[in-house]
Amino acid sequence: MMMYPCNALFTPRKCISGTKKLQYGKINLTETRVTLAASDAACRTGDLYFSPRQQTGRNLMNDIFTPGVGFTIISGGQTGADRAALDWAIRHGFSHDGWCPKGRKTEDGPLPAMYRLHETPSPAYLQRTEWNVRDSDATLIFTLTDRLDGGSRRTLEFAEKLGRPWLHFRPGVHPKFIARFNERHAVTRLNVAGKRESSAPGIAQFVSNALSAAVMIDASWPCDYAYQGASDVRQC
Repeated sequence: MMMYPCNALFTPRKCISGTKKLQYGKINLTETRVTLAASDAACRTGDLYFSPRQQTGRNLMNDIFTPGVGFTIISGGQTGADRAALDWAIRHGFSHDGWCPKGRKTEDGPLPAMYRLHETPSPAYLQRTEWNVRDSDATLIFTLTDRLDGGSRRTLEFAEKLGRPWLHFRPGVHPKFIARFNERHAVTRLNVAGKRESSAPGIAQFVSNALSAAVMIDASWPCDYAYQGASDVRQC
């Protein structure tokens, strides 16, 4: 594996592996996987994956992403990462949207009506996975390990196919990389995908914590926020 100094690209510490072409300053990456790390130890092992098309010469140092008007969380409604992102959006007063399988199918039964998702024509999970990638500006994929498999892997493949930026986030990585990813791509509609709770216990809390650390939350929403039927209710 080819290694570069951990401060070679974006500060604070990064490594690059499998790179055929590399230009410092303005970054030109081809056929590579970029690994951003939160520490020297993580830099040696790899922590955070960016897709090759995320090429930029901008030096983005924002540790917190300030969302613009209309910032919306997109998700498929499955338990775990999907549901946590929707709950986070509701709790903090952000809009949410997305596609779920026909019948509002999830592993724990039909998705409750409080989640304002639209049903795809098919009950298959893959259709809603692709449509959520398609209808968003960028995709975050959450796992608790460095491995992308199953539906998480297919999410990445759809993002590559559709030309959408994606980021794989897992424990050990600082949430500021989510903030910089969102800023870099001027994200308004953020698709959140990843492992379901049954296959990655604790993933929901991990997603909620990461989003709260990476995205500026409006101080005018200090209370828990929830839906009661069709009405939006703040619970203080």
